[in-house]
Amino acid sequence: MLASSLPLSKHGEQRKQQRAVPTLHLDLLLTYGTRTRAMDGADVVYFDGRARKALKQDAGSTMMARLSDLIGDVYAIVSDDGTVITVAPRLRRIRRCLRRQRGGERR
Repeated sequence: MLASSLPLSKHGEQRKQQRAVPTLHLDLLLTYGTRTRAMDGADVVYFDGRARKALKQDAGSTMMARLSDLIGDVYAIVSDDGTVITVAPRLRRIRRCLRRQRGGERR
């Protein structure tokens, strides 16, 4: 689903403009990005290695080289109903909750 077809909250639209996030990057993020559940019930969408690999396979090496400096630096918060709440630059690593498996091993 493309970002242009996803609703942006008023706050999300303001942040997208203020932080100069192009619609193309938001589209790619929402299409290929990894989703992780946040503590408040929304989803955090960001690029990780797996998402970059999928994008590279679909877009090709040349396009990926042009976008690589920009796509990894942005994340979005998406509500349960699909509304993009905010878009922000990623300044630090996004922590994911690690659940314990049997035997005390972590995933």
